[in-house]
This record gives sequence, C-alpha cells and structure tokens, in this order.
Amino acid sequence: MAQPMEDFVAEARRFDQKRLMQMFGDTLPVSIPPRSSDQLTGRDRKLIGEFIRRHHPRLAHEFALFGFQGSAKRINNISEAPHDLLDISGLIARSHGSDLREFLPYLKKHYSCQEYNHIHPPFLMALLRVSDYLQIQATRAPEVRLEVQNISSPFSLRSGEHTGRLST
Repeated sequence: MAQPMEDFVAEARRFDQKRLMQMFGDTLPVSIPPRSSDQLTGRDRKLIGEFIRRHHPRLAHEFALFGFQGSAKRINNISEAPHDLLDISGLIARSHGSDLREFLPYLKKHYSCQEYNHIHPPFLMALLRVSDYLQIQATRAPEVRLEVQNISSPFSLRSGEHTGRLST
C-alpha cells in the first residue's frame, strides 16, 4: 500500500487553496506525514483520514487477503479460512467503492458469477450497496461519540457528514 499513499501525497501537494481550506481549514502546503504515529500532527491525521476515506474499499479487500500490520506484528484473525473465501469476502467489501459491474469479469474468471460455495457475491455486493445508501440517518454517527470526539475536518463539519444529514 506504500505506492498508493505516495501517489496520494503527490496529488495532495497539488491541491488548490479551495481544496486545502475544505480539508484542513487553512491553505498551508501538504507535507509527507512522519512514519511514527507519535509524531503525527492533527493536519497529518486529516490527510491520512482522507486517504483512508478514499481507499477503504480496497483496504478492506487487502486486509481480508493479507491481514494488516499491527504495532508489533502482522494481524490476521481469519488466516485459517481458505484463500477463496477471503478473496470473495474482501471483494464483496471492496465492491461498495466501485461500479458493481466492474467485478463481474473477475468473478466470472475466478469463480462462478452466480454462486461460489453457496455464496452469491453479486447479491451480497448489491445488498451492501443498498444498506450503505439506506443508512443515512443520525444514528450512523451516534451522539454519544460526538460528545467525546470532536469532528476536526472542516469539510465534514460543513457537509454535515458527522450527523448523517446532507447539507443543502
């Protein structure tokens, strides 16, 4: 995942003043975040948060397949599962970030598009998409959490994303 983050930082360095103001609340240029989490600034965390927001579907697929690096070791709680099941599960998670039709050639090539081991990936992909669209109410970000954690992104504050309400 190093290359996508490097590509994202290169893109972020070219953000115009309007985009910088939306993301950070200022127009200072973007710099490469430090590798050590104890050295991250709030601005670094916002940049990393934007990267995760953009790439979380892909990350879900990669985590399903390969686990993820924890502070001291690689974490993969489902490593006992067959590779095919991990791939299908991750692919279903990944699908909510793209056009569902993009995944059909992959499913046809590697699995039966209609069913794999009593799993119906296209149906689950559609179900995930519909449930994501339907969950646009305030309970998506519980008020209790908002009481203990301030929303720091000017973009999220302006758009009402933290409450599940759409701005007008």
